[in-house]
Amino acid sequence: NEVISLNSQVSKLNNEIEDLNAKLEDNKAKMKDTEENLKETESKVSTLKTEIDEKQSVLGKRMRAMYKSKDSMNPVVFLLKSEDLSDLITRIDALARVTALDKNLIQSLDEQKDSLNSDIKKLERDKAELKELKASTEESLKTLDSKKFEEQKKIDELNKQKEAVLEVIKENEMSLISHSVSVINSSSSINELESAVSTLNQLIPQLNIDSVKEAANNSVQAAKNKIESLKAEEAKKAEEAAKNNAANSSNTTSSNNSSSQPSSDGKYKKTLSMEATAYSGGTLTAMGLKPVRDPGGISTIAVDPSVIPLGSKVYIPGYGYAIASDTGGVIKGNIIDLYMNSHDECISWGRRQVTLHIVAYPGEW
Repeated sequence: NEVISLNSQVSKLNNEIEDLNAKLEDNKAKMKDTEENLKETESKVSTLKTEIDEKQSVLGKRMRAMYKSKDSMNPVVFLLKSEDLSDLITRIDALARVTALDKNLIQSLDEQKDSLNSDIKKLERDKAELKELKASTEESLKTLDSKKFEEQKKIDELNKQKEAVLEVIKENEMSLISHSVSVINSSSSINELESAVSTLNQLIPQLNIDSVKEAANNSVQAAKNKIESLKAEEAKKAEEAAKNNAANSSNTTSSNNSSSQPSSDGKYKKTLSMEATAYSGGTLTAMGLKPVRDPGGISTIAVDPSVIPLGSKVYIPGYGYAIASDTGGVIKGNIIDLYMNSHDECISWGRRQVTLHIVAYPGEW
């Protein structure tokens, strides 16, 4: 449960870090755009200031010139100094043109000043936005570093927990296959070897540790080789016996297959009356095995270890053979939980009274 909790915390931190990274990238893009806008606005402001300075200089010179020669711009003076009507009209037209030009220059100057003020305000806003973005980015970076540090601590803790859990799982799985492996290593009985192979083949799908799976598969192969060799020896002995006893072959028929029948039919270690519920889902049992439902093989059940030791092989009529490899918060006393492949199967099973036979305790099968 602690490993699952740590996994969940690390996953949550990963999501938070991804969100922060996305925010940082967004901030960086905005900062780049804002910096480009700043440069553009600064360039525009600089150009406008130059233009305004030039126009103000021109206007200033003109105003000073007009002030110095104000009499020459007086319409009465125009009238008195004009040689004729045509000269008067020309002088008045020139005055109107100069006045209009000055008016346009002043209007253009005012517009440029307004634009300059607007650009300066935008520049100030962009600078403030950039400052805010930088502050936000720095804060996000600090938070990101903190989250990464926190995540690394969780990952380190998780790895330690996993190492410890995996070691326990490995011990449990090695213990589970040890009896069959021992039989394969020591027995010369074909029946015992075939039974051990059958048990290992049913256990292998539930194993998680690669080294244990490899050991189980190697033992299965060793048993098959051994069985093949024993059968070859038996065939050779039978052939020799047939030759030696050809005359009495009709009287030597024996029931050599009697040993292939289970010698423990109906003989169990213990029989219990249990209340059985059902469950599905999950990735690991209390022993660290994969929970399975295999009607033709060995399934998974949850038990109270004080009633049925974990690792025991049991038989439940109507359900089949199973390993007592899981536990549960409400599985106490004579209550068991049978693993199913789907929620619908659990609903269908419901809650029943069943008979449970303990076939073998841990290390006996």
